[in-house]
Amino acid sequence: MTLPLLMPAVAGSALLVFMNALGSFSAPYVFGGGLRVLSTQILASKTNGALGLAYVETTVLALSAVAGLVLFRWLDRKRKYTLASKGGRKRRTIRSRRIQVVTSVAAAIIVIALVLPHLMVVLVSFARDGVWTTQVLPPEYTFENYRRLFSESELWRPITNSVSMALVATAGNLVICFLAAYLIVFRKFAGRGLLELLVALPWAIPATAIALGLAATFNRNDLFSGRILLVGTFWILPLAYFIRDIPLVASAVEGSLRQMDASLEDAARGLGASWLLTMRRIILPAARPGLVAGGLLAAVTAVGEFVASVVLYTHANRPISMEILAQLRALAFGTAAAYSVLLILLVLLMTLAARSFEERLA
Repeated sequence: MTLPLLMPAVAGSALLVFMNALGSFSAPYVFGGGLRVLSTQILASKTNGALGLAYVETTVLALSAVAGLVLFRWLDRKRKYTLASKGGRKRRTIRSRRIQVVTSVAAAIIVIALVLPHLMVVLVSFARDGVWTTQVLPPEYTFENYRRLFSESELWRPITNSVSMALVATAGNLVICFLAAYLIVFRKFAGRGLLELLVALPWAIPATAIALGLAATFNRNDLFSGRILLVGTFWILPLAYFIRDIPLVASAVEGSLRQMDASLEDAARGLGASWLLTMRRIILPAARPGLVAGGLLAAVTAVGEFVASVVLYTHANRPISMEILAQLRALAFGTAAAYSVLLILLVLLMTLAARSFEERLA
């Protein structure tokens, strides 16, 4: 009984992992060595000047991802139908002392395995560059890595670039995704299904394909086709981050709006409230939890984004992720780890700021 009910969710989760692995770029690019996968091959073809081959590889990867998205949505609908039955949940207490000890030890091992990489990054951030070779732990430690980050403008620039680009992209996500979610949830029109597909599409298409598409679209000024030159400028990366994070924000806002009774909007309009007043007093408060959660996810994702950045960045607009890679290639492990610690702190500060903002508005 249990396994048949779980199978749609298991199949959907497996497909989700497959889609993420299909478009995975960071791990094969940094740790893959000579292993060739489609996502990294696209960048290699572009770098070698074989743009035609890169477009073909991008098309194959994008079509495979879209097919996976269609299958995932079908499995998700099947899972909701299968679980739409009456019945309550009951938690069972583990009474065996031996099993309790085993589960506690297993949980402790998992927690340690999750925390150790972060602690190692903090430790390495104090290592002196160029002295850690074959030793298990760095032989020399210093505060010089952090001093250079905060004192040298060239090393500080990637931090300001990442923060500013993440804020620009997230602001665009909040506005556009709120309007899209409002139309999807509360309005019936001919293109609503197409709008839902377009909102979900950036989640399925790998970032490499999106980045290459942006590079091909915004590589020159052409008034007749509405194209402008963004490649090599500051704005190409926020645009890539904006497109990549649309599904995160839109799905969060949709979830909040679906909990609101649609008749509240009709009641407000019936009492004489204008559309703007209804939006400000009814719709926006209902969407606020989703806006905060989705905006936080979008900002956290954008500030450390790597895949689209490696295709589109220049030295002037390089983000933190690209600077970490550059420091690793220069064998400056201490400086790379110091950037990583700052990135972790940025994510933590964003999370605390979002929670504080939500509590203040509650």
